[in-house]
Amino acid sequence: MASKQSGLILLKHKGLRGGAIFLSLLLSCCWLLSHNYVMIFLELNFTAGIATQAACLLKLLGINVIATGISVTGHGFSVDIKYGCNAIYEILIYTAAMVAYPLRMKEKITGIIIGVVFIYILNLFRVIVLFWTGIHFPDVFKALHEHIGQSIFIFFLVFLWIFWVTRINKSANSQ
Repeated sequence: MASKQSGLILLKHKGLRGGAIFLSLLLSCCWLLSHNYVMIFLELNFTAGIATQAACLLKLLGINVIATGISVTGHGFSVDIKYGCNAIYEILIYTAAMVAYPLRMKEKITGIIIGVVFIYILNLFRVIVLFWTGIHFPDVFKALHEHIGQSIFIFFLVFLWIFWVTRINKSANSQ
């Protein structure tokens, strides 16, 4: 009886239902990412792509670097783009939040596409700034990488989600 009532509560309350969907998606994605073959596939394809693109953009800025796998090296400095630095988790969190939020499917898909592209570009910018900082201000690199950069990145992730759902809710209310 109690489990039937708790199930009804989830169905009646959009916030609880959205929270349950968000948590379920997040846990499912984290479980999937915990498998070595998924991590290797992402490392060989997604993360190596970030390293290659970061190296190309750094070269455009006049910094002579090379990308090898997930590493970017040049000017006596090197970074490895690992999990937590490739924005996979941030993309998953944002996508789960978009799926869980009560929007029409078209708005969810549009929001997810725009958000994933924005997060990817922001992360690429973060890698470039961190590499540049490592070359010119090596004493600041660790603090920027572990605390400041991560906090700013999370702020923009939350801001993007709030901006999107607020924008969509305003347009839905004006119709």
